[in-house]
Amino acid sequence: MDVRITEKKIILYEAFLIRIIVLMCIVLLADILPAYGFIGNTPLYDDFRYEEGAVLYSKKADSLIDVKTFTKVYESMDDRVGYHLDNPFTGVYLWYWIACILIYITKWRWSLRLLNIIFMTFTIKYVYEITEYTYGNRAAKIAAKAMAFLPYLVIFSCFSYKECLVSFCTFYMWRYIVKRKHNVICKNRETLQLIVCIFAMLFVRSGLSVILIVTVFGYYYLDRLKNKISFQNIMLMLLVALLILLLLYKFRNIIIYKYMAYIGGDFSDEVLKGGRLVMIRRPQDIWKLPIAFVFAILNPIRTGGAIQSWSNVVGWLNITLCPIAVGASLSFLKVHKPDKIQFWIMMGYYFISVISSIFIFRQLFSLLPIPIMSFAGYYAQSDFTRKKLVIMLSFFLTVMVLVAF
Repeated sequence: MDVRITEKKIILYEAFLIRIIVLMCIVLLADILPAYGFIGNTPLYDDFRYEEGAVLYSKKADSLIDVKTFTKVYESMDDRVGYHLDNPFTGVYLWYWIACILIYITKWRWSLRLLNIIFMTFTIKYVYEITEYTYGNRAAKIAAKAMAFLPYLVIFSCFSYKECLVSFCTFYMWRYIVKRKHNVICKNRETLQLIVCIFAMLFVRSGLSVILIVTVFGYYYLDRLKNKISFQNIMLMLLVALLILLLLYKFRNIIIYKYMAYIGGDFSDEVLKGGRLVMIRRPQDIWKLPIAFVFAILNPIRTGGAIQSWSNVVGWLNITLCPIAVGASLSFLKVHKPDKIQFWIMMGYYFISVISSIFIFRQLFSLLPIPIMSFAGYYAQSDFTRKKLVIMLSFFLTVMVLVAF
């Protein structure tokens, strides 16, 4: 058993501890700021609904798995998740059940927050390892420390959104594939955990999970074909492609629904307002992508108005993400990248998420490690002049944000 205290472990211990302290502050300040929801204590917001429904379930359920009570509890909050249990290809109910079962067992509503903190701590570990394999140890430390201590990543993971689980699964999958790509032996339990993460994603994030699986395995097999074209590799890639097409077919309805809800819908100018500057709805809007990229990293952002929720607190503090946005943007201009295929596939998936979810900050949160890793890689490998450029542009972007918001 490895008991050495490495710098990576210290960062993880600190990340866990600071989140526990912040969670205690959230509980103690419940009379000042809503403690049951990141935005507010109302079923309008997903995190409150997950947790409050689970609390009610723990009090009313006749057994650990009580489908009838599950359906009624969430229907009372205008959530019809219980009516999709018979169709696993349209429902995204796994996090609901995790919340209900956990709180039913513990009889403690904050246990779901603790679970999210654990998920986020392990995500930092996976991001550290992915960055270390790709950019080196120095960049890994920068990426891990950014994830451990940036206010947004600390505060958000102390609430009950499912995005911490999504981030955990996403970067476990990437870490597994990156290890395989670098010829690191993965244990049988790691392969089993990979399979669990894939199925968890399918029942937590529906449409985008299929695209994630395409990007992760696409990266691995593209790299293998690049290095060695063989009959075995080609047949294996064709089999993976067939499985991906099957997933796309099975999830076609939810993918179309998500597209119409987030991109293809008929939005009025009154609804869009300033969002017209960053929302990409047609091919000719592609010029907005750099602006949308920066906006997605900084979102949620605000520099005015009263502080009435923890979301408002984060909005004020997200100015600290300006260096991440600048460094990640500059990383595109760097010609010599350690792993170009990984960089562009990861960023491609992030861009898909930006286009489909530009105003849904909680979904973009789960992928924030991607620009953080790009920033860390760029900054760690930069000379003094480039680092000074990052600092200057970050200051300029900060001023722009303060003026705009």
